This record gives sequence, C-alpha cells and structure tokens, in this order.
Amino acid sequence: MCFDAWAFEVSFISTGDEIACLGLRETVFVQMNTDIQRVIRPVRGPRGELGKWTRVGEHYLGQPFESTYFVENGRVSRVEKVWTTNAPACGDSKWFETTIEQLDHIHGSGQVFGFDQSSDLGRRSAIWNAQDTQISLFASLAPDKCSMRLVLKPKLIKDGSEL
Repeated sequence: MCFDAWAFEVSFISTGDEIACLGLRETVFVQMNTDIQRVIRPVRGPRGELGKWTRVGEHYLGQPFESTYFVENGRVSRVEKVWTTNAPACGDSKWFETTIEQLDHIHGSGQVFGFDQSSDLGRRSAIWNAQDTQISLFASLAPDKCSMRLVLKPKLIKDGSEL
C-alpha cells in the first residue's frame, strides 16, 4: 500500500491509500507496492492512460476487488477498483447503500445519482471530492449479477477559457 493511514480506525481499507498513490512516479509506485502484478496486455483508460498494474482479490469495503493502476506520462494517474459477482452473492440491494455510507464516513457526504427507491434494479452512481481527488462510484444491479466500479483520479479544475 502507499501508506497505512486509518487502517486501525475503521474495519475496511480506506481510499486514502490509493489517493496517496496518485501522482507517484511509476518506478516509485512499483517499489512501494511489491504485491502488484504487471498487466500482460495494458488496458487503455478513457483519457489514453494505460492500466499497467493490477492487484487482484484485495479486500476493500468488505468485498474482494480487482484494482487496476493507470499510468500516464510516467505517473500513476488513475485507480479503478472493480467488484463483480452473481446475483445470489449480491444479497439484498442494500450493498450499494452500505458502500455509500462507508465512503461518506471516510470522505464526507457525496452526491448520489440514479437512485430509484421504487426499483432494486438499475445503474447508480455517486461522487466525492477528497483532497485534490475525485472519487466516483458506479454500481449496476441486474437479475443475474451486480457490480461496482470505484474510480479515483486527480480533480481537474479548468477555467472558462479552457472549456
């Protein structure tokens, strides 16, 4: 991990670990995280960065996530954590709300989108701003499976002339 803050305070790993990784030089990141594996075929991110490193089965928020670390210009620029399971393992639809509560506990209140009280199925998302980082949570619940994708990336602030 990039650092161990909060590990003794809460019963799950905090996103503070990954936030500390953002912006690190790739060589430093690899030296600090000896348990990561190089991806055989790097995954291209939405802004052209490459997902070159992974950590599989890392328990986070009580679930085994697969983490992918994206590198752009020699620095860690994005972290994605993905959890997918079949419908019986999803249990009730409260897993998304539980995840929101846990992330709210760490980062303060986030904004939740696409939440429909009348439906257990569908896509939902939430967003937090912590330090100089944007944390996005995307969840999907279908009859046959459920999944979560947690994305951490630096918060980009642009003025009107750059839009």
